Amino acid sequence: RVIVVATGDLRFVYVLESDAGEYFCSAQNTIIGRSVVSNRARLSVTVPPSFTIHPVDTSVTLYGTAQLTCRALGTPTPTVTWYKDSSLLTAGDRVTFSQNNELLTITNVQQTDQGAYYCEASSSLGMVRSNG
Repeated sequence: RVIVVATGDLRFVYVLESDAGEYFCSAQNTIIGRSVVSNRARLSVTVPPSFTIHPVDTSVTLYGTAQLTCRALGTPTPTVTWYKDSSLLTAGDRVTFSQNNELLTITNVQQTDQGAYYCEASSSLGMVRSNG
């Protein structure tokens, strides 16, 4: 997966997120007892957004509290946005978002709150939509 080629270059055949970090090269001449170290080079690994938790179907009694969770990962960190019946949800008296928008809470649930809820995660590398 990681190869040092004959020229001394470091080649990543398949980059993993765990490969991110600083790299440097050192050379030694044991005959004369000298060594040199190159400047450090930083490898950043970007990862498109993906979901680790999708919102699940939930039933709540009238005037109760509903909570839906949507968790996304990626580098850079994706932004999570919630929708109800294809319309953007915004915070209000009964609708709140917490934990970086991963948790949607609706208090004093009304019949008009019934619908299809889903979330989107977006970054400079793309956008994904949750199941739901």
